[in-house]
Amino acid sequence: MQAWWSELSSLNQGVYALASFFTILFAWQFLAALVGFGGSDLDPGPEVDDGVTSDGIAVFKLLSIRSVIAFGMLFGWTTALYLEAGKELTIAVLYGLVWGAAGRNGARSF
Repeated sequence: MQAWWSELSSLNQGVYALASFFTILFAWQFLAALVGFGGSDLDPGPEVDDGVTSDGIAVFKLLSIRSVIAFGMLFGWTTALYLEAGKELTIAVLYGLVWGAAGRNGARSF
């Protein structure tokens, strides 16, 4: 494993590190959800009408923690694997952005 890591370019090492970081966050979040942390069974408190419309809430949910973690994980792994396969940097990043955006949209549905 040490030989494989040292043979990677510094760019590919950075992308693998990014993917690993977000994968650890994803696994932690997944296990916490299985155990019951962060569930909707907690008392959210009294409802308060603060004048915020649902459009503002939808924009805020666009950048939820789940969507950022899903984007980072899928973007990192996709980019790293396409770079490993010998694709150009721009193609690898473009595919990474597409996969990351697809994962971010999937995470928003939860």
